[in-house]
Amino acid sequence: MIATVVELSAGGVVMRIDPAEGGRIVSLHIAGVERILPKARARAHTPALFWGCYAMVPWAGRLSEGRIPTSDGEVRLEPNLPPSAIHGLGFDKGWEIVERSASAVTMTCALRGLGWPFGGRARQTLKLDVRSLELELEVGGYTRPGPAGLGWHPWFTRPHGAEMRLCVDATEVLVLDADLVPTGEVRQATAAEDLRSCPPLGDKVRPFDQHRRRSTERSQRRFRFGHELLEPPFGAPYAEHADEGGFAGGFVLLGFLAKFLGV
Repeated sequence: MIATVVELSAGGVVMRIDPAEGGRIVSLHIAGVERILPKARARAHTPALFWGCYAMVPWAGRLSEGRIPTSDGEVRLEPNLPPSAIHGLGFDKGWEIVERSASAVTMTCALRGLGWPFGGRARQTLKLDVRSLELELEVGGYTRPGPAGLGWHPWFTRPHGAEMRLCVDATEVLVLDADLVPTGEVRQATAAEDLRSCPPLGDKVRPFDQHRRRSTERSQRRFRFGHELLEPPFGAPYAEHADEGGFAGGFVLLGFLAKFLGV
């Protein structure tokens, strides 16, 4: 059964999750300030990529023309953002609640659609307390051997009248093609791409898709509340783009730090 919107609270922090909208976080109020871009302010509603904070599973990022190489030959998925198949199968599906408390919820989703031939299910748990939000995501139950990639894609609201800075502890970037798909090459970050000094974002749209660090960690994320949203220092970070209403950041086994100064 797909439930209506779930509200979790801890202290002065209130979070709302919509199982029917890809099991995504649709609101996160911290100290009375909304931190997640709502659907009403998304630049587009179809595909359902541009608001909230949703799980990317069983792959994160873009599959060029939907191609997946396997030992049994190439699998072709239907592109959902042509020419790519992007961000998995869970963001536009209903998720079923299997466990819930006042400050935590666990949901599952069957992996299907776009010609995905491997079956399986995804499971995510969101735990809230007064100082942090912890996200866990896993995938399994495939009917045949196949690939898997996990992550989250949050859209943060821009703080009004305040400066926003982005820190990424990465010295290398992935080389991307015209469709923003990695070519397999890696190069050193240029001075303009080096985010270790936490440069201000300003009003510019800046490409962060390719920032890279090596990691073998499982997909678990923890946000700390206050003046900053903090990620552990591991993984391969990217943040897609900033626009007038919000800032999009994707987490794929990443280390990410976005400071909201003056909030």
